[in-house]
Amino acid sequence: MAAIYLAPFYLLVCVYILLRSLHWFQVLHTVFQNVWVCRGIGLVYLFVVFSILIAFMAPASGFRRFMKLLSNYWLGVLMYTLMTLGIADGLRLLLKYPLKNFAFPGRELLFSNMGTAVVGAVCAVIISTVSIYGVLSAGNIHTTKYNISVDKKAGNMKELNVVLVADLHLGYNIGCKQMEQMTEKINKQNPDLVVVAGDIFDNEYDAIRSPERLAKILRSIKSTYGVYACWGNHDLNEAILAGFTFHHKGDDISNVKDPRMDEFLRKSNIKLLEDES
Repeated sequence: MAAIYLAPFYLLVCVYILLRSLHWFQVLHTVFQNVWVCRGIGLVYLFVVFSILIAFMAPASGFRRFMKLLSNYWLGVLMYTLMTLGIADGLRLLLKYPLKNFAFPGRELLFSNMGTAVVGAVCAVIISTVSIYGVLSAGNIHTTKYNISVDKKAGNMKELNVVLVADLHLGYNIGCKQMEQMTEKINKQNPDLVVVAGDIFDNEYDAIRSPERLAKILRSIKSTYGVYACWGNHDLNEAILAGFTFHHKGDDISNVKDPRMDEFLRKSNIKLLEDES
């Protein structure tokens, strides 16, 4: 239901971005003042905007995989664009109205077409840079170390090296390449125990490429006492739209559990804990 309520806000944000972008294009070059060029840009933009809905409704296929990837990247770019444009327009409005009597060098230039072109270019560079950094950073797995003291006896055991991972979201964006890197990072820690704290999948088992190869990669995790996992809310075969799942209250959980997920964990030598400790 939340996705339905947020839909009007999403569309308003997308319209705002389109209008601001078209204004910037038109200032940059007269070719963008042509109505057919603007319509062409608008159609391409609409395709990207509704990629979320198209991916949601499309049957499982290569086209759906493409639309899922496109929509996932679009949501990230959308957030960075909204924040950047919001700050830029907010500052310009502040200088134009409440601070209209505040004199500073280049004030007139700022509110001219040249100023619009420069501000737009700066915003475009910021959005592009942050988006590209985000994509590259997402593929670079980092480790964070914590020293935790537990006030209880455990026989002769003085310390336990536990590696915790979570939110793998195996599927459209995450696959063998990332898991190879993660497995290598885990094994370098020489863990006594590895625990996977939910959201192993991204709702759709069919979204995984080469599940057999992926399971083989995960089997290479080396741990003294093994690898254990529990389910998260994305480890169900539910319809998902822009991060929101459509699970009806009262539905039998067995209807949305995918047995292939359980089998995948068994093949990966990961012990699933369900109401167990």
